[in-house]
Amino acid sequence: MSVIMRRLLSCLLCLPWLSLFALDFPSTPAVEPQAAAKTFHVLDGFEMQLIAAEPLVTDPVAITYDADGRAYVCEMNDYPYTDKEHHKASQENPTDQPIGKVRLLTDTDGDGTFDKATVFADGLSWPTGAACWKGGIFVTATPDVWYFKDTNDDGVADVRQRVFTGFKKLNVQAVMNNPIWGLDHRIYVAGGSNGGKIQRVPGSESVMPLPKDFKPIPFKRNDFSFDPSTGDVRLESGGARFGNTFDDWGNRFLCNIRNPCQHVVLPYRYLARNPYLVVPSALNDCAEAGDQLPVYRTSPPEPWREFRAKRWVQEGSHLPKSELVGAGVVTSSAGICVYRGDAYPPEYRDFAFVADVAGNLYYRMKLVPDGVTFKAVQVDGKKNFCTSDDLWFRPVNFVNAPDGCLHVCDMYREVIEHPWSIPDDIHAAVDLLRGRDKGRIWRLAPKNWLRAKGEERRVNLSDASTTDLVALLDHPNAWHRETAQRLLFERQDKAAVEPLRELVKSGETPLTRLEAIWALEGLSGLKDDDLLNHALDEDDLHLREAGIVLFAPRLKKKGGLSNRVSDRLSDPSSRVRFFACLAIGGSEFTNLWHQMGDVALQSKDDAWLRLAAQTFAPGLVAFSIEELMERPVFETPGLTAYVHDCGLMFGSNPNRESSVWDFYLSALRRGHASKVATCEAGLQGLCKGLAKHGESPMTASRSEKTKYWLHTVANQAAQEVIDSSLPVEVRERKVALLAIEDDWEKVQMAVEGLLDFTQEVGLQLATVQMLGQRRDPAVADLLLQTWPRLSPTVRESVITLLLSRTDRIAKLLDAIEAKKITPAQLSVAAKATLGRQKTPALAKRIAKLIGDGSSSNRKEVIEKYLVAMGIKERRLPAVDDGKMPSLPTGDATRGAKIYETACMVCHKFADKGNDVGPHLGTIKAWTAEQLVTNILDPNREVSPNFALYLVETNDGRTLSGLITSETAGNLTLKRADGGTDTVLRSEIKSLTSPGISLMPEGLEAAITPQQMADLIAFLKGS
Repeated sequence: MSVIMRRLLSCLLCLPWLSLFALDFPSTPAVEPQAAAKTFHVLDGFEMQLIAAEPLVTDPVAITYDADGRAYVCEMNDYPYTDKEHHKASQENPTDQPIGKVRLLTDTDGDGTFDKATVFADGLSWPTGAACWKGGIFVTATPDVWYFKDTNDDGVADVRQRVFTGFKKLNVQAVMNNPIWGLDHRIYVAGGSNGGKIQRVPGSESVMPLPKDFKPIPFKRNDFSFDPSTGDVRLESGGARFGNTFDDWGNRFLCNIRNPCQHVVLPYRYLARNPYLVVPSALNDCAEAGDQLPVYRTSPPEPWREFRAKRWVQEGSHLPKSELVGAGVVTSSAGICVYRGDAYPPEYRDFAFVADVAGNLYYRMKLVPDGVTFKAVQVDGKKNFCTSDDLWFRPVNFVNAPDGCLHVCDMYREVIEHPWSIPDDIHAAVDLLRGRDKGRIWRLAPKNWLRAKGEERRVNLSDASTTDLVALLDHPNAWHRETAQRLLFERQDKAAVEPLRELVKSGETPLTRLEAIWALEGLSGLKDDDLLNHALDEDDLHLREAGIVLFAPRLKKKGGLSNRVSDRLSDPSSRVRFFACLAIGGSEFTNLWHQMGDVALQSKDDAWLRLAAQTFAPGLVAFSIEELMERPVFETPGLTAYVHDCGLMFGSNPNRESSVWDFYLSALRRGHASKVATCEAGLQGLCKGLAKHGESPMTASRSEKTKYWLHTVANQAAQEVIDSSLPVEVRERKVALLAIEDDWEKVQMAVEGLLDFTQEVGLQLATVQMLGQRRDPAVADLLLQTWPRLSPTVRESVITLLLSRTDRIAKLLDAIEAKKITPAQLSVAAKATLGRQKTPALAKRIAKLIGDGSSSNRKEVIEKYLVAMGIKERRLPAVDDGKMPSLPTGDATRGAKIYETACMVCHKFADKGNDVGPHLGTIKAWTAEQLVTNILDPNREVSPNFALYLVETNDGRTLSGLITSETAGNLTLKRADGGTDTVLRSEIKSLTSPGISLMPEGLEAAITPQQMADLIAFLKGS
């Protein structure tokens, strides 16, 4: 067969019409357990040692070790379904049978390998984790949380009690998972994203107290925790997928498919006390995140996965772009675990291990402190810490084990994939259940490792004395410390109090003393003096953090101690200052006003600290602004952002105290002369917040002196916005200040000339954003009048504004009827928003003029560009190395200007632009055809992170954008123009997602084929 024929056949195999025929992919045989050890490639001389395999264990996804070193293994035998024929995508599947189990594994001869197994509990649905408690275990098994206990020592649970229920059994890869103990004697559960309502089950008080005031808790994209000794349940920040881990100091980390390491920075309980605080996210992506993070597998790509990727490239899909390649990128981060044992070299205690299940590997990242949070740094170059040549190796989770090593859960399946992500014909050809009868558990052992024996490696702790348990808090292995602390908490033996207090004073390491402090708290034996003398003033910052956190609930009762605690607001450590703000911010003390200026000044250049500083009572935050205005300090971006965000927070609160308002505005007025940019930023934030309630600073102020100043600022802004000699960034800032002005005619005169293609795009967008804050009926008339002179980018922002209120929608429809605007000029997102209009009269007009909002056919447009650019004619069948012919005619220098004009408002590339859509640095490996297709047809592939959401408010507004933040009190939408809208939950009437992209169609109106070639050359670095 000729080379050309072979290439042609290679392309034909990817054509959609071949899906009419039955597909057949080659199957890879499993490797026997003992032989599988030879398939691994591990760095630093480590090795993978088999400690359990089928038939002792099958489908292991999580392990917890009890006080005697026995392993409770959650076996997810029902992954991903049990009834393939009736399993349906995007809905709950009640026909799937609960065949999951918890297996109890025991090492009877002490050789470090399990040799005995019993089915401890069966009949479970999606079991994903266990946590020990009083001789039994809590198990997360959606839709329930169970408690199991063996009371007759036969290895089988005879106590079976559901404790919680109400979790949705929807997406098998988005379920609650990995319950783990925290230092604060609570069990933390990663919540996933399926949602539901946490409910107590009748009869569960037999194993866990039922608080008298317990009410079902709505559960969306959160984690949760509970105290098994009291039954208290609370929501926690989180909502990632599979993984949940603490470091030694109580910092919690999650992973989320393509986000391999997320630090939970802001606890939910602190955010819940201020529902008007705008929080971009409670989580910090410590590692780089995105669709193109590389992994360096040694196993061959799976044939079915490569076939699917090639088809999706040609047909388009609604999955993330990482799914459009067969292998080589992060697609399945799971099981994040911070190493905390004592068998590895000391430097390993700073590493987080994360599995990439689809890549048959796992890797490590070094956790480096970065202010309040961390950076997770790849340290192994173009290698991963452990890879396998075996396609069946499926690492999904890790645990810090009694032997001081990490143990690895290997689900061992031929295929691991969500059934909703596989086209029907491919789904029919692959067996997602093959390997359900297999599973392995591995020990990651260091070079020349020998199991320690004797009392220092004691694992039979269930019969340990109280004295022995206290001593174990000094053990270098986390499993020993955590188990000892849990047993002390369970027993509530007050004989431990004095030994623990002595350990707090004289423990050899800060970690030992930290464990002792929390153990004392669990026994209700912690005294204020313990914190004052052995925590708050210690050299170690972790002890000071703990002192602050533990003092928080005491503050209301111990008012006399507040000055000692408040000293930590000026702590040299940003982390301690952060926790001090969170702890003290919820107190009722008002005598901190003299320190708040320092707090704000120290917090201004750290976004996390700025958020923490805003959790104080409104009066204290206003005082901090006054302090800043009176000090001779330089203006910085951080200071400006802090004052702006405080104004937004104040303005968003409909129940504000007028005295606080006047004080805040007065502080801005007095500081305006010396800190112009900062004070004007405060006014901008204030205007944004007040606009939600139809108000402005002018109407909110009670002071005539302040009103006069506001008029002066607005009048000066009206003059400066039309002064072309001023820098554009100054004019953009001044435009926002026109929201202060009550007189519409003055505003109109100032901005009419700014809505023109001759003006800078940023200035036009700033003008549209300011107009969006106003409710004047004439706003829509002005924007529609200037429509012919607007670029596509500005038009998208204008359409967003027009769609925000029903009266403006009516005027938009008038313009369409008058043929001043054509339906083709509306983006898919705009059409979808219109298609969901509920006002009967408007809905009827929309259906007639625009249709149902469905996507237009982009095939013809794409074909035209491919032909004009020479891609279509010159395209050859894929060559053997998989590369496509390059496009020779693009000019990267010209392309940079196209990027700035058409893309930068929504995308970031080479440190320029806005993070609205995906970072364009991730697409360099794409072919020219892929780029053209995705630019002109943005709805072919819609990652969940970039899906459009529509919000209808109680006062008739309609907002649209990406959800970038959800907190206890609000959610934040990022618009297509780069701006944001924060809406209070109490304001939301409905929230829906049509499943389309935020990126508009119709860019062919702004980019010619030659310009498209130039843009591609720029993006690909040609």
